[in-house]
Amino acid sequence: MEQKKILIADDDPLYLKLYSSMLKNSVYNVLQANDGIEALSVARERLPDLIVMDWNMPRMGGLSALKKLKGDDITLKNPN
Repeated sequence: MEQKKILIADDDPLYLKLYSSMLKNSVYNVLQANDGIEALSVARERLPDLIVMDWNMPRMGGLSALKKLKGDDITLKNPN
């Protein structure tokens, strides 16, 4: 069985570390991004099963990234 992937996107390194440490012993593979632009790239490449994003990030916030993810044929049609 393939390990489920969770993408955590946050510009605060402390939160990224906190979320990752909370999930490191779980059945999930934790992916990280530092902003919305990086989250889009990781999402297109790795097709996570769940994305948790900060609302307010530099370069691109969570809401803008979500709109782009929903409009992207690759991320929208994730078969997982």
